[in-house]
Amino acid sequence: AAAQPVSVGAAITLAETFTTGSAANYNSVLTCSGNATALVGNVLTVNAADTAITCTQTNTRRTATLTLRKQWNNAVVNNAVNFTATGLTTFNAVANTATELDTAAAQSVSAGAAITLAETFTTGSAANYNSVLSCTGNTTALSGNVLTVNGSDTAIVCTFTNSRPTLTLVKTWSGANVNDAINFTATGLTTFASVANTASETDTAAAQPVSVGAAITLAETF
Repeated sequence: AAAQPVSVGAAITLAETFTTGSAANYNSVLTCSGNATALVGNVLTVNAADTAITCTQTNTRRTATLTLRKQWNNAVVNNAVNFTATGLTTFNAVANTATELDTAAAQSVSAGAAITLAETFTTGSAANYNSVLSCTGNTTALSGNVLTVNGSDTAIVCTFTNSRPTLTLVKTWSGANVNDAINFTATGLTTFASVANTASETDTAAAQPVSVGAAITLAETF
């Protein structure tokens, strides 16, 4: 600003207020030069020896880190997604195994930023999964898929979790002929062979992942 005259002995309180934006998003430092009497907090006292005083309010935007993660549960192996966050490097996550956690390198984000988080499948289909987005380390709660970085945030982690449900095949024998046996089939799944080792028993197959929306025909043959 233009230089303005001040009176010797004056105690001048220096302050700033944001008209747009928020002070909470910045680290602020007040300094003055040319003043014989040191600042006391934000109060400048003009000394008789002073001639030209310059006071500067320096605002540095606060930053945090944001780490993107992808959790696969019962995934189709080799399914893959691009996890995007506004202004950041896209994270490509591949399901190398059915259940795994993939983690991107942490990236710097600025306080006050509103970051839209999204994922798109590059291999496979989102329709096969239940998807949940969650974040930790964020003071301001997610609004849908938008993360707002707070000035007090330091390290935020956001995770897209994609899960396929499981189907368990169960065979109950009641008053069976011992050693009778069946094959229990379900479309797209491993056949479950059940043998009546006793007249009354329940046999249970291992759970198998299935896709959301799948139409599965269940049948048994002796």
